[in-house]
Amino acid sequence: MQAIRDNVQPGTIAVTDLANVGPLSTEAHLGVPRPELTDGVSDSAPAPKLPKRIRPVYPTTFTGGQLRTMVVPPPEFVVDNLLPVGLTVLAGKQKVGKSWLLLDLALAITSGNPFLGIPTQQGDVLYLALENHLPRLFDRLSKLAPHGSWGGDHLTFCTAMPNLAEGGVEVIRKWLEEAPNPRLVMLDVFGRAAPENKSKRDEYSHITQVLGELQALAFEYGISLTIVHHVRKGGVEEGGDPFDGVMGSTAMTSNADATLMLERRRMGDEGCLALTGRDVSERRVALRFDSETFRWHLDEVESGAAPALSPEEGKVLDAIRKGMSKPTEIAKYLNKGRTAVYAQLNTLCEQGLIEKASEGVYTVVSSDLELSEYPQNNGAAHDMFLDLI
Repeated sequence: MQAIRDNVQPGTIAVTDLANVGPLSTEAHLGVPRPELTDGVSDSAPAPKLPKRIRPVYPTTFTGGQLRTMVVPPPEFVVDNLLPVGLTVLAGKQKVGKSWLLLDLALAITSGNPFLGIPTQQGDVLYLALENHLPRLFDRLSKLAPHGSWGGDHLTFCTAMPNLAEGGVEVIRKWLEEAPNPRLVMLDVFGRAAPENKSKRDEYSHITQVLGELQALAFEYGISLTIVHHVRKGGVEEGGDPFDGVMGSTAMTSNADATLMLERRRMGDEGCLALTGRDVSERRVALRFDSETFRWHLDEVESGAAPALSPEEGKVLDAIRKGMSKPTEIAKYLNKGRTAVYAQLNTLCEQGLIEKASEGVYTVVSSDLELSEYPQNNGAAHDMFLDLI
């Protein structure tokens, strides 16, 4: 870590340097701490000293009898029941707010503070911000944590690196070796570092090999390696699995230990984080973006109120509350296929939001909830979302 900070290479930014840059008035100041600001921001707290973790080493060959007598700890998480040790894919449309979520996550891990109200494991973070540059990172951190330490020496940014097959993995490994207590590596976005498939192997095998190497690295160092990926332009078939919308081969999700899908209707502040994985509870979490603090928050839902909805489920629920009770009416009103509407009606019934009044007729269960009280988009426009990535 000290070597990285003492000899910062182009594209690599120690966050302590970032906090000291100050206003960028000329090209000469780019990436260079200004002399009059070398003391750092006045309200920055000293970076915490973190204990060195001891990483467990597991055998790779063993019998069932041996396994039965072993003392094996439960699956480890960086964010409890949300971000496991291993490989995680965070997917979502462009400009939906993924980068704001990641920056907040990085600050939470370096400080040991909760993320979305969920306990975290404190440690060092490497943010491979390959779609960002120093001025944008400075601007966003100024908005996100105007009075914070920005992770101190425990948060390192890298805005450029070779692709994963030509030295990128070695960049990550070098940081893991030098960081005092590595906990999280975030690759934003995967497409900027993904190696070209130059062999004749199919795309699934190619992605499996690339992600397998990253996953092995994550398990070797006991960290979460989270890669950001986009979704297909056309999305998924109505009523289908939202995770099928992740761009590219199904190898992206099948090789991940956890997959997160961040959804938000354009120009709205309500969102939904869908989660699935091997060691996590499959669920949807309602979120809301605060345009004053530039943070995603859990959308507090009162007892008896509706659970998190996907945007498409929210549209169907809106239609029922507006008086449409039959699937054919809802399909025509929303210009959807009946198969998709039936699937969403079944989901809403399972969530206890609607019920069958009679064969083919649906009504809402709780009539005392206004539309705006459900954790879905209420149509409110916020200009700040134009800057979301």
